[in-house]
Order: sequence, then C-alpha cells, then structure tokens
Amino acid sequence: MIWHPLTVFLSWLAYFALHSLLAAGAVKKWTEKNAPVLYRYYRLIYNVVATGLLIWLSLWLVRSEQVLLFEPPLWLRVISGGVAATGLWLVGASLYGYDLGEFLGIRSATAPDDTLRVSGLNARVRHPLYLGILLAVAGGWLLWPGIDVSAVAAATLCYLPAGIYWEEQKLLLYFGDAYREYRRRVKRLIPGVW
Repeated sequence: MIWHPLTVFLSWLAYFALHSLLAAGAVKKWTEKNAPVLYRYYRLIYNVVATGLLIWLSLWLVRSEQVLLFEPPLWLRVISGGVAATGLWLVGASLYGYDLGEFLGIRSATAPDDTLRVSGLNARVRHPLYLGILLAVAGGWLLWPGIDVSAVAAATLCYLPAGIYWEEQKLLLYFGDAYREYRRRVKRLIPGVW
C-alpha cells in the first residue's frame, strides 16, 4: 500500500515547510504590521502550533501498523538506541545557554539579543540541533525500520538541507560579517568535515 507511506512523507514534509514558513522574517513582519496583538504572542503561538503538530504526527506514526523492512538484531537495536539517545541529548544540549522562557515564548525578551553564540556545541558545528535531529531520526529508523518510519526519515533528509539554507540566510541578515566569519571557521553538521 504505497499511499500511506507517501501520505506520511508528504505530511512530514508539509510540517517542516510550515515550520520554516512561520519562522520566516517576512511572515513575522506581516503579522507585526497586520495583527499586532497576535504578534505579541507570536513565539508562543509558533511553539504551540509546532509542538502540537509534531505530537499529532508522531502519534499518527506510532499508532499506524508498521511493515518492517527488516528485523534488526539485538546488537543493532542497542547501537541504534544509543545513536537515537545521543541525538536527543544533542537536541537538549543545543538549547543550553538560551533563555528557554524567551525561546518558548512564555517570556518577552527584555532587549534584542545581538549575541552570536559560538561556544559550547556551536563551537563544533553550526547546527547542533539539526545534527541531533538527524541522529535521533537515524537511530529511530534503525531501531524501528518500518516503511512509515522510512518515510519520516526520507522527509527529514529531504528537508534539512533547505532548512539549514533558510536558517543560514536569516543568520546572515541578522549577524552579517560575524556570521560569515563563523561560517568560514565552523562546519555545518560534521565537525571538520561538512
């Protein structure tokens, strides 16, 4: 049944695209101009929508009947569980040093943050959060190699290069030469490689 994995793939791709669209500066500026009350809570609404859709898509995935592409042996399950756990740790560690109240939108920024964070994990790779997501997805796929999980992994792999590109364009606009210099010194996802 090809339609279900295709629907899963397109649904996750649409989720990622919506996530980037809502994070775009042009959408934020439009909201600020045309709906100032909504703009005041934009970050919070953005996070609620993103989290709600992520939970819904994940529950849909978990509840769907999975056809496994192969049965992973125990040793592969142990390794892939470690890879997925490392990815989830990286996602959490990537947020270290940020004001989580401000990041989540439950507290307003007292002043614009003009600091380009280049310490911690950001000293090793420019996108530690995306690296964590990739490891979590890869480990999850090896742990549970179903057709629908493969569709999610494929959607993630298709989206991440575009997501990284758009994120970097925003950072270049915001930080200018400081980000150009940082980008010259630090690789995207794999330290010293790429």
